[in-house]
Amino acid sequence: MLGWSLRRRHWLGLGLAVGLVLGVLPVGPPGVVGQSTETITLSFDDGESTPSAVTGVSEEGGAQTVRVVATASAATSANVDVSVSIAAGTATDTTDYASLTSPVTVQIASGDTVGYSAALTVTPVDDSSVEGDETIVFSATTTATGYATIADVNLNIVDDDFYSIVLSFDDGESTPSAVTGVSEEGGAQTVRVVATASAATSAAVTVNVTAAAGTATAATDYAISATSTTVTIASGDTVGRSSALTVTPASDA
Repeated sequence: MLGWSLRRRHWLGLGLAVGLVLGVLPVGPPGVVGQSTETITLSFDDGESTPSAVTGVSEEGGAQTVRVVATASAATSANVDVSVSIAAGTATDTTDYASLTSPVTVQIASGDTVGYSAALTVTPVDDSSVEGDETIVFSATTTATGYATIADVNLNIVDDDFYSIVLSFDDGESTPSAVTGVSEEGGAQTVRVVATASAATSAAVTVNVTAAAGTATAATDYAISATSTTVTIASGDTVGRSSALTVTPASDA
């Protein structure tokens, strides 16, 4: 019995030792045991033989060439294919730009850090709407192991349309009438600044208005309740009005 007891203790000791050795083995995804996660970043260039980075295309520029650039954080140990697709953005396919080929593949060759797609022709629709800059979103994935999720990147369509805004005045009544001036002998008189845009706005537009130097001198020739005000043209409207201003001319002899 004594011999058996000693042998059993010896066997248990070996089992414990083996368990400790197994416990320190590195753990990672299948096929990449202990490998750290690398990243891939998307950007664009102009596709020239000596390429320049681009972030967008101009609305009035017609057909323009861009390439998708995939940049890895470290040199690859094998070819890495990145599949790039068009995702939802603020620019609408066929309405704001001609349809693009999607998906496209960017390959980062073994030992490299950068890969380029085939040239893409981006043709914005040159309309007369004041929309602000809009975006085409590019989204990417790769089946290569050891890479983090790839962040989307935006290609901007730079708007070339602008509002013209004309200032005028009205009398501030509920049914306002246009005014061009105040009478010297009229005492305190109410006016509002009116801002009129050349087209309906696609978003609210705020106009900052300040009284500038003229032939009339403040305090000597007139008093005014505020020397600056703001006018907001609401989204979809063409006209905005300031709050009422009180103008009191000096009635001199």
